[in-house]
Amino acid sequence: MGRLRSGEGYCTGTLIEADIVLTAAHCLHDDDGRPVVPQGVWFEVGFGSGAPAVRRGVTDWVISPGYSDIGGIELDEAMIANDVALLRLSEAIPPEDARPIALHPSQAPGKTVYLAPYGDALHRGASVPRSCGLLARYAGGILLFDCKAGYGASGAPILAEQGGGLRILSLVSATGTDEEGAARVFGMELTTHVVILKDRLTRHAAPPARAGTNVLSGGAKGAGGARFVRAPGKAAPKD
Repeated sequence: MGRLRSGEGYCTGTLIEADIVLTAAHCLHDDDGRPVVPQGVWFEVGFGSGAPAVRRGVTDWVISPGYSDIGGIELDEAMIANDVALLRLSEAIPPEDARPIALHPSQAPGKTVYLAPYGDALHRGASVPRSCGLLARYAGGILLFDCKAGYGASGAPILAEQGGGLRILSLVSATGTDEEGAARVFGMELTTHVVILKDRLTRHAAPPARAGTNVLSGGAKGAGGARFVRAPGKAAPKD
């Protein structure tokens, strides 16, 4: 896991190939919903000493076709379900600096999952995933977790065990609370998005800078660094 940085905004990104990073699509839009310039985004890993050991620029990014950012601090159900992006790095990161993490192959893992925001590595000197629970699946591909999102948690991987290791099940998209005020995190079913986006990234031309395009400020669009969910509870639980 690493930090996505641009301007004053921060999110978490995860290396899934030596030169490809997975994160939330809303991390690549400013507070007004405008896309950021890829060349203004940086990916940093290795915070054992408090400063990043490796830093890479971003040459291109693609977002899920179903995602449309309207700005503000809230995300609706359609935005959460499609809140996925892939970024191409300017140079591959060698495995001795950061090893890519694979996607979880199953849509039905155990109830225990693990949240791993980059802020844990930055502020604790090591990234040790925090355990939490998968509470529900909703129609449209939305997942509900009882994780507590910390600083810079937008786009952070939610991991599940598979084959003796941890694999990426979902990403932090939005935060909220239940009726008792307990913290909740909303994510999405991920595998199909990544397959589509990898194909698009190989054929995609970087979006041009345009008048009014700003640098990233989306890492602080809500409590704990993730955006709020709009009108929670409207999505029907899956059977």
